[in-house]
Order: sequence, then C-alpha cells, then structure tokens
Amino acid sequence: EIAGSPVYVVEAIPAKDLKSDYSKMRLWLHQESFVPLRIDFYGSKGKLVKELKVTKLARQREHWVTKSLVVNNLKKKTRTQISIRNAQFDVPMNDSQFTQRALTES
Repeated sequence: EIAGSPVYVVEAIPAKDLKSDYSKMRLWLHQESFVPLRIDFYGSKGKLVKELKVTKLARQREHWVTKSLVVNNLKKKTRTQISIRNAQFDVPMNDSQFTQRALTES
C-alpha cells in the first residue's frame, strides 16, 4: 500500500542478452490504474541507485494522470521534480508532426 492505495509489487529483471543500466527494477503499481507509484532502480552490483516516486496521481475523466513525481538519483546525489499542469487527451494531430524533420527542429 502506498498513500492508502493498494498496489501490486513487481520486480523486473532485464534479459541476459539486453544491455541495461540497471540489474533490476522494483515497481509498485496502483492496482486500479496500473500506473507506477514508485520505482526503485538497482545498479549492476544490486545496489539501489535511483528512486522514482509519484507524489500526485489524479483521474481526468477516464484517464489517470501523474500530476507530479520526484526522481532521486542516489548515485549522483541529484533530485528532479516534474509537475504536469495541463494534460490533454484525444487532441487531433497531423502525421507530419511526427516526421524526423519535425521532431528534430527546435
């Protein structure tokens, strides 16, 4: 349970033939939405190196939205906080917005 919400705890280990920065990840998934509320990232020696924690999850009509989260990099001793103010869904988009050129232009 995280912040009163029931969760599933899942451990993910990359396949031996895949290159990964992490030896495993442990995820706490919100049981209703399956949104990860917490993810622990473990380095090659099995030591916890990074933590992601959702600090606010909200429902917008039929969509679950992570409104804010914090990532603590224990190895680099840094912290990143992300806040989502306005999430929009089912917005019409043109295929030309997803070309290599459109995605690389500033």
